[in-house]
Formats: sequence, C-alpha cells, structure tokens
Amino acid sequence: MNNSTDSARDHVEMALKAAEAFANDGKLDARELTAIIDIAERDSVIDQEEIRVLRNIIARLEPAEVTPALRAKLAELFDKVNNQG
Repeated sequence: MNNSTDSARDHVEMALKAAEAFANDGKLDARELTAIIDIAERDSVIDQEEIRVLRNIIARLEPAEVTPALRAKLAELFDKVNNQG
C-alpha cells in the first residue's frame, strides 16, 4: 500500500479507537490516548488528517476529566506535532 492509503486507514482507525474509548466509560485516559497516537505515528509522521482527528478527539475532553497523566501526554503530543517537519 502507498502512504496515502495507509494514512487514510490510520485516521479512520484512530477515530474508531477513540469512539471505543469514549464508549467504554465516557472518558479518555492517557493509555487510550497513547494507543491512538501510536496509530498516527506508525509511519513516523503525524499528517494533517491525523492531526484533524486528534483535534476532534481532544475537543471532546472535559477539562475536569484531564488527569495529570493525560495532561502530560497532551503536552508531549503538542510538542511532537509542533516540532515535526
């Protein structure tokens, strides 16, 4: 498969993984976010579609539910996205 096909599949898989995480208990934890980020990083680049999916996932987070571990994972993600390329 080519990279664009892999990327298309990856962002769909990310969205499904997030839906599963939120459906499980209504929240997203650091472990679940890590699994979603791992999908995005399979090809060593978080592309614009994957960033769009990650933004949508993050937008669903309730501030009161963001644990210190999740906050640290979000900060790590922001650093990766802002420093790639």
